[in-house]
Amino acid sequence: MNKKLYFLKKSSRKSSYTGRLFFLLLVFLLMITSCGRKAVIKIAVKSGEKSFIDQPVSLNLQRKLQGDEGKQTGLSYRLYEVTPEKEMPVAFHIVHAGTSDSIIWVVNGVLDKGMKRFYELRQEKVTEENRVGEEEIKIIKDGKTLKVTIGGKEVVQYNSAPVPPPEGVSSLYTRGAFIHPLYSPKGSVLTRINPPDHYHHMGIWNPWTHVLYKGDTIDFWNIGGGQATVRFSDYENTEENDVYASFKAWHDHVILPSETREEEVPMKELWDINVWNIGKDRWLIDFTSSLDIVTENPVTLLEYRYGGFGFRGTEQWNTDNSYVLTSEGKTRKDADATDARWAIVGGETDLGESGILFMGHPDNFNFPEPMRVWPENAQNGIGNVFFSFSPTRDRDWPMATGKSNVLRYRMYVFDGELSPEKAETLWRGFAGAPEVKVIE
Repeated sequence: MNKKLYFLKKSSRKSSYTGRLFFLLLVFLLMITSCGRKAVIKIAVKSGEKSFIDQPVSLNLQRKLQGDEGKQTGLSYRLYEVTPEKEMPVAFHIVHAGTSDSIIWVVNGVLDKGMKRFYELRQEKVTEENRVGEEEIKIIKDGKTLKVTIGGKEVVQYNSAPVPPPEGVSSLYTRGAFIHPLYSPKGSVLTRINPPDHYHHMGIWNPWTHVLYKGDTIDFWNIGGGQATVRFSDYENTEENDVYASFKAWHDHVILPSETREEEVPMKELWDINVWNIGKDRWLIDFTSSLDIVTENPVTLLEYRYGGFGFRGTEQWNTDNSYVLTSEGKTRKDADATDARWAIVGGETDLGESGILFMGHPDNFNFPEPMRVWPENAQNGIGNVFFSFSPTRDRDWPMATGKSNVLRYRMYVFDGELSPEKAETLWRGFAGAPEVKVIE
């Protein structure tokens, strides 16, 4: 064979081989890219007959996701909201449990009545283009306190360690297991502890006033009497991810020793606090109290005008610059001793107007719950702010044994004003989530 022809044929075979190799490599890369972009699950969120705002949602996938969030394949799961115009990465969290996994995320903004929003769960490599731009939410613990921050801004502080009262005040008012400060998004402190008019008021706290136990009426609220108190026991767990930061803390309801009795803990309470990452210009906080009876003796929370979930407002609020508005249209003038699904408590601070929407859950005992609301002329006309959902205001609550006695509340913390219409929409989202389902 001609040597020149031989080398031409050999070169052609080599070129053909190289071309096929390049083609196969290109197909392989396209397959990887395609697999990385392929939706694992398509999801629809439907509002139905009511609207929602900044709504946490969850979906049980009825299956286990492959690998540990895709790490075994070199890819990560990503959630996108998909519209005709664009697709946006969304912060989400995968919960691995039992035989099926769930995903949790927040439908940010408004989901109007009759509206649908669509999402896709995919596996792909994380890049700068698909990285979620949500503010980072963090838990910071130091042994005495637990703080939650969003985007570096402090949201709320839980005090596990006992906090002594002001100098010269009885040490009986020393207490832990409460929330303070609660900040507005602009940084205003909205809570207050140990005010001179009520040293036992501790920001946001949840004791009971008249508790029938062994024939005695025990007061866990007015701790200055030395009869009882509430103490932090231990954390059950803490968790932070892209969607929320949460912690669970056990509290002991302690009957203090006296000449006629020894120290005793008839009730243990679990606080489950969840701060949702909905952005740095508003906060959404869930508060769940589970009260367990840990004695063979019956316990009844007796009817009284206050007790349970309490809030003491900042010292900056007074009769001239604060307000209350309830779901029934009541204000500071006439809200006390009425029932409500929700109540807005707010006023002016050094950083402008701020407030909190307090929401009660329909499954709570005695819902819609009676309230204790200090009127405008409270505390000798100063108008200090105190608010409490008080489910035992007009009836006794015999505590169930062998299961938790649960109360659920939600707080929407904001700067500026909040309309009654938006408050009602937010409460409806707390009362029941929109339909979330997998679609083909």
